[in-house]
Amino acid sequence: MSSARASLLVAFLAASFSLVRSHGSVDYFEANGQSWGAPYPGAGSDWDSPVRVISTLEPTTDMYGPAIKCGPGAGAPAKVVAEVTAGSDVLFGWRSGEEAIPWVHQLGPVMLFAYKCPGDAKDCQPADDDKGWALIDAAGFDERSGFQSWVQSRFNTREKVPAKIPAGLPSGDYLLRHEIVALHVATSRGPEFYTSCTQVRVTGGASANLSLADAGAEVVSFPGGYTKDMPGLFANVFGEANKDNYKFPGPALFTPSAVPSTPSTPEPQQSPSPSNPPPSSPEPSAPPPKSCKKRRSSKRAKQQHNARRQTARRAL
Repeated sequence: MSSARASLLVAFLAASFSLVRSHGSVDYFEANGQSWGAPYPGAGSDWDSPVRVISTLEPTTDMYGPAIKCGPGAGAPAKVVAEVTAGSDVLFGWRSGEEAIPWVHQLGPVMLFAYKCPGDAKDCQPADDDKGWALIDAAGFDERSGFQSWVQSRFNTREKVPAKIPAGLPSGDYLLRHEIVALHVATSRGPEFYTSCTQVRVTGGASANLSLADAGAEVVSFPGGYTKDMPGLFANVFGEANKDNYKFPGPALFTPSAVPSTPSTPEPQQSPSPSNPPPSSPEPSAPPPKSCKKRRSSKRAKQQHNARRQTARRAL
């Protein structure tokens, strides 16, 4: 084999290895201080994890296909439903390849969507046309770098990247759709979507009776949440895109209109008035007047006494 052909073969193998290792999946998930590893693609659903397994490391490039919902082949439920407190952060890590190689892409947003399940998250299977997904967190250019790099690049060092669960999110079971939208070839071949779904149970939020739409969210379906006329999916990340002009794809970021359901403190109540209050003491009354009969008897006795005195005087 000539040295030229050998060099071409080495370059081809290196490029192939780089392509494979650049594709990846969720590495771990953390909530309420507890952390779980995520299953490798094709590993089956027997992992002790709330992260649903996908079938391949390959990204989704068809935004109108079924894989855009939770990733390629992600239909089987996971074994665990993770407890999450509304208002807290959850943490995600991503890897490249199947050997926990650090994530290699750097350009494009990191998005978190939520779907409120009608029952247990393990039984949750949103239909393709179900408009129930709300965007609850989105990270673009990284403030920590002076907005010179994307938050996505933190995964390059296997850093755990936080996402906020809104305090006003209704309590209940959810699928969290965590996604990296890689834009390194967006202007030539289009965006690459790396998507994963995690089963959680949100506590301490708004009333569990509320839907996401009732709580103020703009909800979309997947597929359907992204369209080709969204500039954030085809941004020129090597020149024009910056923190001031980049527009996240999908619906508006959820701003809760509902108040979290916290126990209310009852107001002190006044003691009720007795239903039959005791009668008030009567004021002392004047002595009853002497009867007329008694006055007439007294006058007659006085007249008889005077008459007897006059008779006695005449006798003298």
